[in-house]
Amino acid sequence: MAQVTSRPLTKYDYWVLPEAGPRYQLINGNLFMAPPPNRFHQDISRTIQFEMMKYLEVQPVGIVYDADLRRIAHRHSRASSIRLGGPGRIARR
Repeated sequence: MAQVTSRPLTKYDYWVLPEAGPRYQLINGNLFMAPPPNRFHQDISRTIQFEMMKYLEVQPVGIVYDADLRRIAHRHSRASSIRLGGPGRIARR
């Protein structure tokens, strides 16, 4: 019997996955179904979002989204990341 082998997946393979349906993580070239966020994750996510929204009211330098935008971020050439530097300190990179 012939053995089927496949190449490791890349971020480009990940980006073409359908938006609907289960969420996946790409780890070392393999797709794994992502577990749903737990309560602890949601508490932290909400706290970070709240602090970012307060910052953006004073410094309107961006927009906060609730949704996972990683799959479309690669299409934007000027995408930037945000680094949290402690309570009340947010810096753009």
